[in-house]
Amino acid sequence: MDRTSRAALLAAFLGFATVAGLGAFLGFELGGALVAGAVTGLVAGLLIWAAARRAETFHEATPPSPRFPGAPDRSDGTPSDPTDPAAGVDDAR
Repeated sequence: MDRTSRAALLAAFLGFATVAGLGAFLGFELGGALVAGAVTGLVAGLLIWAAARRAETFHEATPPSPRFPGAPDRSDGTPSDPTDPAAGVDDAR
């Protein structure tokens, strides 16, 4: 069982126990409290599971933009700004 399944089961159990337990403690009808707890637990577990599945689609890095961090080099291989000290070219002034 992976972490996602464990987290979804834990969320489902905690949602069920909290709502059903609180409903029973406050004196609501036991059947209604159990049904409300089951629905809450199911929704909580599904939300965790769906969020984890959605997050798996973001594992690929975004390709770099051609404009970042600076302009691309010229076709002859020299930097686009020869006086830029960050480009590693000494200023000849």
